[in-house]
Amino acid sequence: MRSIYYKAVKFSNLYFYIILAILFLTRCEETPDELPVKDIELQITTYMEEHQDKYSEFLNAVIKVDLQHLFKTRGPYTLFLPTNNAMFNYYQENSIDSLGQIPVDDLKNLVYNHIVTGEVMSPEISMGSLPYPNAIGDYLVTGFREADIIVNKESVITDRDIVVNNGIIHEIDKVIDVVTWDIFEPLKNDEGYSIFSQGLEATGITDTLKIISIPYGKLDARTRYTILAVPDTVYSKAGIYSFDDLTAMFDDDNGPRTSVDNGLFKYMDYHCLEGTYYISSFSSGVYYTLSRENQLNFLIRTDYKINVDPVTEEYTTFNLSHSNIPAKNGAIHQINTILPDIEPITNNYTFRMTDFPDIKNLDCYRSEIRNFTDGQNQFAKIKWEGDYMQYYYKPGILVNDWDAINMSEDSWWLEITIPKIRRGRYKIVGGFRSGNNRADVIVYIDGVKTEGFIDLTEPGYNNVERDIVQEIEWTETTEHAFKLKTLNPGILFWVFLRFEPLP
Repeated sequence: MRSIYYKAVKFSNLYFYIILAILFLTRCEETPDELPVKDIELQITTYMEEHQDKYSEFLNAVIKVDLQHLFKTRGPYTLFLPTNNAMFNYYQENSIDSLGQIPVDDLKNLVYNHIVTGEVMSPEISMGSLPYPNAIGDYLVTGFREADIIVNKESVITDRDIVVNNGIIHEIDKVIDVVTWDIFEPLKNDEGYSIFSQGLEATGITDTLKIISIPYGKLDARTRYTILAVPDTVYSKAGIYSFDDLTAMFDDDNGPRTSVDNGLFKYMDYHCLEGTYYISSFSSGVYYTLSRENQLNFLIRTDYKINVDPVTEEYTTFNLSHSNIPAKNGAIHQINTILPDIEPITNNYTFRMTDFPDIKNLDCYRSEIRNFTDGQNQFAKIKWEGDYMQYYYKPGILVNDWDAINMSEDSWWLEITIPKIRRGRYKIVGGFRSGNNRADVIVYIDGVKTEGFIDLTEPGYNNVERDIVQEIEWTETTEHAFKLKTLNPGILFWVFLRFEPLP
């Protein structure tokens, strides 16, 4: 069953040199005057040095792994800073006497686990996760307990928004331990999910959920999943008291349980989403399951509504107190119904052309423009011939930030292989940026030339949509290659592809 899912879905593993590059990115945000400036003349390292009575243990950890100079650079960073008591408690919990007993590599990961690139003030923290990953590529989970802000379910912020010269410090009362477990492990170890866990194992989906990273082009890409977990208490309300009962309800004997056509497989797959989403990162729209054979529909208003019944207006939602459970490769959320799979939802699906792990892993991602000249080896799913391909990023206050794949003003071809699209009939629309110096292009889908050509030349610089094909039918859920080739020299800004299901 690994072959069904063996692909990267969101964000990549960060090697050490990439971690440092990302940490050195600057998010240029002015600090409003009303923020509680406390030690603006100090940098993170010097702040810890000035307050060794509270933070000497973590400072010693930073020095031991030779990161004290990093915290004197411009940043900005957000540091969740454990107190000395938090560090001493960590030693006791791990049956060690001192910092020196922690292996250097483990200690480096522990320090990195507390660092987030960019500035995160407490008013920006919501129930879900921080907006940026930490220095080892994990998202720190955030929540609330009355007036307290809780990080990764256990660490309380005891002093907020300490503004220093190169970032923000939040004092915490407990060390944030490094998450090392895969997304299935918390479910397997919790007796309250025994039926659901057996379902994942019986269908072979655990083979995928246990994979934390895979080779992807020149790097290892972090896999990203989200599980909508059904506890035994919810099953019992539906008359399901054991895995045998679950099997009797959903296994239709349509092939083995590990087949995408089997009813039990469809049911379990329906609870496993592609990509990692914490509560704060869900938005209204459709979300693909791991097999990409189906989608769930989310409606976010005053509640999180999953698959709203248009007749009864009933829906599935989260048990928030048992959601945002972190794992190395995803997040787990408890839901309040058994969430049976339904016929595939016929909603549009949009794929952004920069939504690849090896692009998101670039140190220029969402920060600056970058040119690339190796059209065969630079990226796993993007190939080209021409002067160069450009990662283009457009920030702005008056317009939404956007990025695109850009080809040079020349004759060229560009082929992008997109993730699996569910079998079915579609109209396909491309999103581009028009202008005076644009190329006219012809389009090939999976090696077959489409009719006509795409004209992107018009006055001004506008976001435009162009029909790629009015109708196409795919009989398998699989990847597809889209190749654009110039009819006349010119540039290209390619933003997205939208797939509109046809009846």
